[in-house]
Amino acid sequence: MKSNKVKIFLGFSLAIIGVLIGLVNFNIINKNIFFDGWWTLFIIIPSIIGLFTDEDKASSLKGLIFGVVLLLIFQDVLSMEIVGKLIFPIVLMSIGTLLIFNPYIKKKVIKSKSSTTFFSTNRITPVDVNQLDLFTMFGETIVDLTNTNMDEVNRLDLSLIFGSVIIYLPSDFETINNVTSIFSDVSDRRADVKKTKNKLEINGLSLFGDIKIR
Repeated sequence: MKSNKVKIFLGFSLAIIGVLIGLVNFNIINKNIFFDGWWTLFIIIPSIIGLFTDEDKASSLKGLIFGVVLLLIFQDVLSMEIVGKLIFPIVLMSIGTLLIFNPYIKKKVIKSKSSTTFFSTNRITPVDVNQLDLFTMFGETIVDLTNTNMDEVNRLDLSLIFGSVIIYLPSDFETINNVTSIFSDVSDRRADVKKTKNKLEINGLSLFGDIKIR
């Protein structure tokens, strides 16, 4: 459904641009309608629509911010020098704020096992996924759940900053994505997922990271 909406939007957009360019070439309308950075609207408008229609609103928000920043740069409101100076402090503030105020950190969940990955690759095969708490920063954590004894409804908590988490999950388990994603992606790449009552709820935050279910 989402793919069809994107194709329809792009189709109409290209058709309208073609008409406008033709009118400009024949001096029927003023060429000034193509203001500096006008093409950023192809990023901004779909992102605004996605905030109201898509489940993954974080991706739409990232697209909106990116598009608006580009538009402001082409309109000479922002300079690349200013943007460059702001990126690093914004990243640090985002990491600190998410670590402090992330709603899933406040939940009182007793964990018997925590796994920390820092500048390395860590592969774990947990006995009980519900007692596992992952923290990954500048590294990769691989969680193999294919032989783990799991309940009908399971919970995995994680915090991911500049890295990746790969989860190997049996095909008879569906995933519930409760991850706060900032400049991140959460994807289920299994092709044979079965509709069952078995669930894996993934909670936490991801900043500049990728979570992949395989």
